[in-house]
Amino acid sequence: MTLAADWKAMKATYETNAGKKKPGAGMFARASGLEPVLIAFDAAIASQDIAKAEAQMQKFAVVGAEYVKVLVSERARETDLAIKTELQRLTDGIGTLSSRATNAHAVLARSFFDLNSVNGKKLFSGLEKMTWHTNAQVKKWINTSAMTLNPVTGVKDPALVAAQSNVKQATVQFDAVAKKIQAYKGKKITKAEFEQKLQPLLDQLSDIFRMSDTGFMNSLVVAGGNKIEVFKRDLAKMPAGVAKGNSQSRLAEYQLFFTSLGPINIANQLALNNEIGVAQNALIDWVHDQ
Repeated sequence: MTLAADWKAMKATYETNAGKKKPGAGMFARASGLEPVLIAFDAAIASQDIAKAEAQMQKFAVVGAEYVKVLVSERARETDLAIKTELQRLTDGIGTLSSRATNAHAVLARSFFDLNSVNGKKLFSGLEKMTWHTNAQVKKWINTSAMTLNPVTGVKDPALVAAQSNVKQATVQFDAVAKKIQAYKGKKITKAEFEQKLQPLLDQLSDIFRMSDTGFMNSLVVAGGNKIEVFKRDLAKMPAGVAKGNSQSRLAEYQLFFTSLGPINIANQLALNNEIGVAQNALIDWVHDQ
């Protein structure tokens, strides 16, 4: 039976056993707030609404305590031993309802992952530490057409054009995905919500940053380390007698620029691997335990 139904049954039992001798004609009226709270709590448990269940638990604690005071007061004034017994039975019944509510809430709570927990918070702190998409150096790379030129020949390099386009698109995608993940901040989620909604977002986040062919890290390798070696070979192939000064200085500047992206890459990789990774592993472990 539901808590509300049991409470009605307790009141009916009291009225039957106490009969016309029941004290305080307004006793149950003074407890009128208890039944709606129990009805709402039962509904929250049935619909698996953890937030509403917790809210009604708090209300029940207040209303239940107030009504226990009424029962204790009535029992102190009552002289009929049988009625005293029934009043004590009601008092104990409220304690039983409280214990059942606590257990029902605990069972429901176990089916949710609290993203406001220590591990849950790491997901959002990790996101906040992933700053590559707003970094000034990265913005310069994706918004400067000169960054797509072969520094030796001065000709547009198709691989650099693609890398720049990939990173520009990745920054937009990252913002969109991060915003969707941030919407879960401080919430409790079910196993189904994690598997169907949050996990795919985390997978997208990883792809955008490092794993896919068009991810930031892969594009950084293409535009940085790989291309620098190609450009060095281009410089070495220049005919004897051709002035190499400008090409050398442009290549040195290009190499310095992409070297400066290294710490940005490392810092964000750590945020993804450590902070977000801890949260994701905690979520996966929790799903396996369900």
